[in-house]
Amino acid sequence: MSNYGLYYQPVSYPKDFITLPFVPPALPPYGSQIFKCERRNLTASGGVPVMTAGQYLQKTVFEFLDINLSLSHLIITLHLDDAVSYNNVAPFGMVCWDYGTTVNRITVTTYNFGAVNITNWAIDVLAFPLPQTGLWSYANANSKNTRQSVIFGTPLLPNPPLTKFDYLAPVGQSFNENPIVVGATGLMYFAEDNGRLICLTDNGATASPLWTIPTGYTNLVSPTLATNNTMYAVGDNIIRLVENIDTATPSTVWTTSLSPLTFPPSPIIYYNEFGDASIYVSGSNGYIYALETDGSIRWSITIGTTAVKLAVNFTGTVVFATRANTLYAINTLDGSTKWTRVIANNLSVPSVGINGIIYVFAGTNVYAVLDNGTTSTLNWTLNTTTIPTRSISIGSNGRLYLVSTNQMLAIEDNGASGTLKWLYAINPALAPDALTPITIGLDGTLYTTGDYALAVCVTDNDTTFVVNWAFQVLAGGYSSPCSIGLNKRIYFGGDHGHIIAL
Repeated sequence: MSNYGLYYQPVSYPKDFITLPFVPPALPPYGSQIFKCERRNLTASGGVPVMTAGQYLQKTVFEFLDINLSLSHLIITLHLDDAVSYNNVAPFGMVCWDYGTTVNRITVTTYNFGAVNITNWAIDVLAFPLPQTGLWSYANANSKNTRQSVIFGTPLLPNPPLTKFDYLAPVGQSFNENPIVVGATGLMYFAEDNGRLICLTDNGATASPLWTIPTGYTNLVSPTLATNNTMYAVGDNIIRLVENIDTATPSTVWTTSLSPLTFPPSPIIYYNEFGDASIYVSGSNGYIYALETDGSIRWSITIGTTAVKLAVNFTGTVVFATRANTLYAINTLDGSTKWTRVIANNLSVPSVGINGIIYVFAGTNVYAVLDNGTTSTLNWTLNTTTIPTRSISIGSNGRLYLVSTNQMLAIEDNGASGTLKWLYAINPALAPDALTPITIGLDGTLYTTGDYALAVCVTDNDTTFVVNWAFQVLAGGYSSPCSIGLNKRIYFGGDHGHIIAL
């Protein structure tokens, strides 16, 4: 590690860049002591204020230079003059996330501090490495449901586009619409309709099964990859831990009943700074379970009889939305409620942005909610004039991406408001119905799939977009959301019985 820097951008100032020496010890092995960068003060030379009265702090950009904080958790706190506070709270804290090995800039949009005279800045940086679990470890890429990949995808394909391989399910097997998860070595793991877990090896031009595990579950969903070559798989009301998943001989370590849980989505895992993991599972009947890594139940709660959809924010707080109009934040130690916010009926799965903002949608509206610890603030509501159909994806630049029945949308979070930047209506001739949630490559390229194994790739150019490719791979069937694996491979399956690599 060599240094880090800070951009500050008041309204009437040009963008300036301040570079600070930053030489903490090397990242320790996971689970050992974390490191903290001592506070660095940025004092304007000659007593000239960094900002003067009447100017507003709009955006802060932290840029990490010549360092590798791959898959690391960063907590960054910005301090201003002692007399300056935001909402009467000082210092102003921000939480960031580094998405991959080549990412060296993290943008955090702060809020206007008002007409203040700031002469000193200070930054605290706390960082600890997250465990290496896989390239696409969750159904939605990570515990925050952002669908942001840690590696690049394939923005360019030959014309006409070609598939790298098309793996057709053998007789007696059928694939569902659950996403494929991808391990650190490139192995693919997914759930089958008849209750089997399957691992596929990408051989380049073909794919072959490495192993299958019959679970007997009738509602098996995508597994979640964990440390030490393990995975958590849930189906019906049972969760299991499977080890040695990168070998031909995996085995089940334990199973735990979560009765009366029904129709659970994929498990969510949160790792704290000491390497301790917590596993969370929810259900369509309002139950939520927190488990230890040995399969014991830490606590369980029920929120009425409505479906619950989880995410975990940067501090480990479980946030979830119910179809009965309420967004919740709960304490992970005992399941007690920290706060609730009534928003609208039929809330979507929550997604957590790089600045800790929670995003949901209902009807045509998108909502941005700030978690204040014991309370919440509704930052803004945006009417998109179309009805989003899947969860919100969030890029490493903080931009939101959604799909409707046949459209892709990009939304900018401006702090106090949200702005629709562009809308892409896909050619009706491609039958773009039932689009899947958008997958985001490390370079920001966007991917989605749809009916007839439709595959679409788009580049976001801020207020416009470029369609890199859009074509139908098959003649019918619904597709799963796509995942990104080694060698820029784009994977997706579906009820059409195919696993496709682009």
